[in-house]
Amino acid sequence: MLFVMVCLTGGIGESKAADQVPATETPSATAEAPFTAITPVEAAPASQSQENAITTLPEVTVIGEKPRKLSTLKYSSDLLNVPQSATVVDHQTMEDQDVSTLHDALRDVPGVGNHTGEDTADGDNITIRGFSSLTDFFLDGLRDYGAYYRDPFNLQEIDVLKGPSGLLFGEGSTGGVVNQVSKTPELQPSYAGSLGFGTDMTHRATLDLNQPLPTLGPGTALRLDLVSDQGGVAQRDVVQNNTSGFAPTLSFGIGTPTRLTLSYFHLDENDIPDYGLPWMLNIVAPVSRNLFYGFKDDYLRISVDMETLKFEQDLGSNVTLGEIVRYSDYYHDIRVTDPTIPNSQAVSYIGGFLPLNQVTETPRMLPFLSTDTDFDEQTNVSWKFQTAGIKQTLSAGMEVIDQTSDPTTSGFTGVPSELLSAPTESEFFSGTQGPVTQASASVNTLSFYGMDTVDMDEQWELVFGMRWDGSNSSYKKSYTGVVTAFSRTDNMPNWRAGLIFKPQPNGSVYFVSGTSTDPSAEQLALSTATANDPPEQNITYEVGTKWDFMGNRLHLTGALFWDEQTNSRILDTNPNDSTYNQDVDAGDERVVGLEVGIAGNITTEWSVQAGYTYLDSEYVNYVSSSGNFTGLPLANCPQDTLDVWMTYEFLKGFQLGGGADWVSSRNAGAFGNDNGVNLLETVPDYVIFNAMAKYRIDKNISLQANLLNLTDSYYIDNIDDSHAGPGPGTTLLVSTNFKF
Repeated sequence: MLFVMVCLTGGIGESKAADQVPATETPSATAEAPFTAITPVEAAPASQSQENAITTLPEVTVIGEKPRKLSTLKYSSDLLNVPQSATVVDHQTMEDQDVSTLHDALRDVPGVGNHTGEDTADGDNITIRGFSSLTDFFLDGLRDYGAYYRDPFNLQEIDVLKGPSGLLFGEGSTGGVVNQVSKTPELQPSYAGSLGFGTDMTHRATLDLNQPLPTLGPGTALRLDLVSDQGGVAQRDVVQNNTSGFAPTLSFGIGTPTRLTLSYFHLDENDIPDYGLPWMLNIVAPVSRNLFYGFKDDYLRISVDMETLKFEQDLGSNVTLGEIVRYSDYYHDIRVTDPTIPNSQAVSYIGGFLPLNQVTETPRMLPFLSTDTDFDEQTNVSWKFQTAGIKQTLSAGMEVIDQTSDPTTSGFTGVPSELLSAPTESEFFSGTQGPVTQASASVNTLSFYGMDTVDMDEQWELVFGMRWDGSNSSYKKSYTGVVTAFSRTDNMPNWRAGLIFKPQPNGSVYFVSGTSTDPSAEQLALSTATANDPPEQNITYEVGTKWDFMGNRLHLTGALFWDEQTNSRILDTNPNDSTYNQDVDAGDERVVGLEVGIAGNITTEWSVQAGYTYLDSEYVNYVSSSGNFTGLPLANCPQDTLDVWMTYEFLKGFQLGGGADWVSSRNAGAFGNDNGVNLLETVPDYVIFNAMAKYRIDKNISLQANLLNLTDSYYIDNIDDSHAGPGPGTTLLVSTNFKF
């Protein structure tokens, strides 16, 4: 439907007769990635059989013999010719870094900040270029809006596309989107997996089975991915994470004009959640990072189920039709402790009048129960044609989305306070539940889009398109017998236009501009505070360049950008205002920045992935009942981030890797108040170092060791305006990997 068929993978809209590249086998989410942090092997649109040859013989480096083509209906030109700032975390990088969460996989992506989930948003929660991307997670191009902690066990790659992208992804996408690309069946059998252990009590096992099934028809294959992961967090007492999941996929007609894929995804989580350390006005409480302020019977229980049907039909070599349908169900049950410190005690401690060992912490209990559903259907057509000798690719479609949610929340009384410096970590919860709030919400969205890519000549290319989203939302809440109801309708047009110039065949320069919108019901909730608010408006201006060197093995990228949100909403907290406890238009939010990157192979033995991002963010004319924040930086938007990861095979079969992540200071977005003086909650900058050693016993089996946070640095990883999460201490992970 009205959305990029990012889920339709591989060579769509191109003739398959030339080289018989399976249409469902090329990772698709590079659809918008004009310059991507990927290895040269994954950058080329080789068939999966070629990829298998590479993975079974890792000592062979394949230099891109073919152009690096995009494989989705939105764009069909070379990556050099696509105007979009993006970073791709490929499967090999995730394996080398032994990541087990989406959070860790995105750690090396410049411009991405981690935000602590809370209440209804307990799960992956990030910012991109300083803007919240809580609702901007996608799986194979379809929205994955449920709140949960994602595990990359079934992912081929993760694409982070930056800047407002309303044309391609619909509502949201203010700073960008995260698109997860699933592994898909292949026509050659393979059996892979890993078994790992860690000093943080990690016990992790994965299995990736791929089996052709020719007896069921030509091009038929089954792929099954499984994971079981239990462990803690280094130097975070009590915290436990337990994840299990499986994802079978059955494909028919791989490499033929008619292709059908059926897939199912299931994930369970059963954790003792962690909200980290409390704030003391504008600083994080100066206590040991191993202290746990929850109860040992706190819990987070999540279950995710997704069923997907994908159909593709090539009508000759120039037209492709695609249909994809998914139904998702997210169950979310949590009771977690949010540690807080009374402002009076914080002021006394900071002023030197109260010793730290006399400061008390008051738990704020956050229970939440919800089942969310999402039905998403997309229909897409891609048509290649010529007009007056000018080549064009037209992509058009529609999308229907139906989302529901039924959250239940409550408060607790009688929760005991405790000393900040000596919390009773082994204590069981003993509070009394208060009145329950029950709600139901639904959002129905109908969308249409069209985009044209025009090859004006060998050096110039033009991309332009528009999208319209019509959203109808309703929300009903019941509290102590009082029922309130709200509804809203939004019509949201968006556009994108880009111009690409190729001064040389191996390089390009581009300019792009585009928009997106954030409706009030973006998170499936309406209230007195939001029901009358129009959508927030976002726009980007970006100029960039991309170059391939050394036979398409090494990729250099750079971009300057301006991202701005107008009509930004903020809650009015002044009881003397007529708009008290309602969202009001506070002003604009703006980020101007620079991003540069290098990715690929310097030599056949030496690979590198590095990126630097500079973000100059500020609130513009931003005034609300809480104060005048004009000129202050955006929340969770560090000015500088630098990420480096390199591997080198200095002996046959023996590989070393290492990297560093530097993040400058950033604020949490809350403004404490000390006798009328606004205080910005801020965490300092940090640098962490990681290392890897891998030994390939033979072409099928390897041993790997990863050492995380080599210097045991104390740093704040996730931040929220009510708490801050310390990053793990030094952790050793040892694993055995196999593939046959």
